[in-house]
Amino acid sequence: MSLVRIVVNDKVLFDGELNQWVERPPEFVAEMAHMLQPGAVQRPQAHMLALMAVFGEAMARQADIDIQVSTGIGWWSMHVKEN
Repeated sequence: MSLVRIVVNDKVLFDGELNQWVERPPEFVAEMAHMLQPGAVQRPQAHMLALMAVFGEAMARQADIDIQVSTGIGWWSMHVKEN
């Protein structure tokens, strides 16, 4: 099974096997789904949308992946490593 590690601003959002993600998605996934609903007041931040795109592509290939995101006022960066 694929291993996934997601860290945003030094906070680990997920670190485990992909089947854990499928069985019990991390809390931020539900928050993003809510923000993407029509009429939602708040929208997901750009780095979170990019994170989900990268994760989805790795999930489709069953790749082990490590995603590190850093953010600041007016900027964000992402480092992705396939293990």
